[in-house]
Amino acid sequence: MGPDRRLAGEEAREQLGKAAEHQWRERSGQQRGQDQDQQEDQATHFGDLTRPDEELLRACRANKEVVGVGGVRVCCGEVSSHKREKVVVFGGSGFVGSRAVELWGADFELLAPTHAEVDVLDSDGVAALLNAARPDVVVNLAAGAHVDAAEAERGDRNGRVYALNAKLPGRLAELCREINAYLVHVSTDYVFDGRQAARAYREDDPPNPLSWYGESKLAGERLVQEAHPGACVARIEMPFSGRAHARTDFARICVGRLEAGEPIAGVTDQRITPVFLDDAIHALHQLIAHRYPGLMHVAATDWTTPYEYARSIARRLGLDAGLVQPTPFEAFSATRPAQRPKYSWLDVTRFTNQVGPSILRTFEAELDAWVAQISSTVSRV
Repeated sequence: MGPDRRLAGEEAREQLGKAAEHQWRERSGQQRGQDQDQQEDQATHFGDLTRPDEELLRACRANKEVVGVGGVRVCCGEVSSHKREKVVVFGGSGFVGSRAVELWGADFELLAPTHAEVDVLDSDGVAALLNAARPDVVVNLAAGAHVDAAEAERGDRNGRVYALNAKLPGRLAELCREINAYLVHVSTDYVFDGRQAARAYREDDPPNPLSWYGESKLAGERLVQEAHPGACVARIEMPFSGRAHARTDFARICVGRLEAGEPIAGVTDQRITPVFLDDAIHALHQLIAHRYPGLMHVAATDWTTPYEYARSIARRLGLDAGLVQPTPFEAFSATRPAQRPKYSWLDVTRFTNQVGPSILRTFEAELDAWVAQISSTVSRV
């Protein structure tokens, strides 16, 4: 690279850092200007939190979550008078990230840079942003998450999938350690081979991914743990939501096909522990609050099968459960470019022991919350 191009690159990174700092200050100023409105909004949703009742006070003193007016789950941090922490979210426009930004807005000073603002694969640009922003916490939700498409890059450690799933989290861990920021990196159940039928996978079970997506995510986990021992790697399984997003999930695929009268292949002998997206976001919030280091599983507290999953959706929405066709795992797996783990279930005992039992719930309870969310979303349209 010639000196002129090198100088231009350095100037661009300096401008990026200044822009990030200005954006943070601008958003913080807007947030302060909205404090009164937010307090009024919280009073509307949660009751008058300026005069909380005794149950709420007891829950907050015990660092527990409570259910407020309208069934909204309120954690102690939402009524705290402490200064909001600065949190940078990478992947904030994605399926999980966009909901995190939406739900965390009142709790943290958030900065979720778009791709136009910073390319996460530009290591120097990411470093400039973090050095300028100096966040307390970084949450990495950016990933190459298309499991089948990733197979085209199998073995390519210079490819985009490996760069997103391994190199990026490793670099973020190095930067977070340097600026003394807590890092939460989100990973997947696909780091396991799914051959364990006797019990769900625990955090300390040996991983053995089947797909390139899983291999690259496991490499990212290891790079994070090597570079930043205080970081948290949260494995989240099959998040689903009743809210619209460009990226779909199994639940919304089922609804679309059932409403269209189309058949669905429901695997009968695969064990899964899907998590309601809002529960996963609340779980990540608590990991930030507790500064938990190491591996953590975030999933439903019990398991189901894709067959029962789809039929439960049909029954709840009054659709034809007969459209869900029982299918063996091997028959379904043969139609996919990437291998899937058969027993793809996660044990969440560590989370419930370390954080508490009030956030993650049974799959049927998750589906109840999902149906309520769909109804609420439709009623507002």
